[in-house]
Amino acid sequence: MEQKKETEELSNKEEETNAVVLISPCVVLNQFNRSRIVLVEHDDDMSSIMQQFRKGSVLYDKGAWEDGFDSNLKQWIVENYNDLGKKTKGTCLRTMFIKLFKKHGFTTEERGIKYDEMRCTVLYTRNQDYKPQQIHTDYLLKSVEENQGRKQFLAWTAHLPITNEGSWIWLWSGPGIGEPLHIKMGQVLFLRSDVVHAGGRPPVDKLEDQKYLRLHFYLPTKYQPAPDNSIFLTEHDQWTKLEDSYAFPNIISELLIKKKKE
Repeated sequence: MEQKKETEELSNKEEETNAVVLISPCVVLNQFNRSRIVLVEHDDDMSSIMQQFRKGSVLYDKGAWEDGFDSNLKQWIVENYNDLGKKTKGTCLRTMFIKLFKKHGFTTEERGIKYDEMRCTVLYTRNQDYKPQQIHTDYLLKSVEENQGRKQFLAWTAHLPITNEGSWIWLWSGPGIGEPLHIKMGQVLFLRSDVVHAGGRPPVDKLEDQKYLRLHFYLPTKYQPAPDNSIFLTEHDQWTKLEDSYAFPNIISELLIKKKKE
């Protein structure tokens, strides 16, 4: 009886440990990654933008949705920003987003952003499966040449949840095991083009019927243009697979293997 109790306590301790690893503050959000990963908090400009959005139920019906890269995500490539917002006279969602991004330092002068080529997609989780995207980058990886730092700017992406449940994204600060980050509604996550990541919710998320609707912006530069609806699965050599050096925790890998067998 005593041995059984000890076994149960050990099992519970392991479950708690796994949970802590997955839901503790994402350690990639540290001072050493500030030049590559930026999470900004909710502010008045973001509140103004949120007020302009259509209800999620309307967007689900209105959007030209397609499957998102062998995952349980759906995506919609936005051609007209008016499709996202309410018909409010004198407002332009695209202009409001650009103003927000510039406010947080993503300007043409400081980061080389070409806003005339900015692109937007909408993403949501289509079912309850734990099936994240493939581990990837959003741009073909490039390196800035020595002494060209103010002429060759790396591109960025911006990620904005637009419903109360926020959204999830897996991040890697380097080779190894990734971590899930929960982005709250009102927050904006900026990722430099060389940050390896994957969209998708982690197993600690037990909520049901959540779609995690979010916007995904490409903020390209002259040196690193936005791709045509592609993700990139290789290192700088365009040969070595990212999955050779970057991985999900075992629990995710086991779920993906089990799903493939089904």
